[in-house]
Amino acid sequence: MFRTRRLRANEKIRNMVRETRISKDSLIYPMFFEEGENIFEEIPSMPGQYRMSIDRCDYVIEELLEA
Repeated sequence: MFRTRRLRANEKIRNMVRETRISKDSLIYPMFFEEGENIFEEIPSMPGQYRMSIDRCDYVIEELLEA
């Protein structure tokens, strides 16, 4: 029997033995583009996600870079 309790004794050991590391840099943000101009509409089945034309994506990219 292997007891992992000792591996959780302090934060440094927990960080060393953890299997999953998620950082902001490893996340992918979905962007949906449509041909045309001046298009920016919410996708009904995915709240908070938008279908946009290339000319409208600069606003979304600026928001993501600030986050």
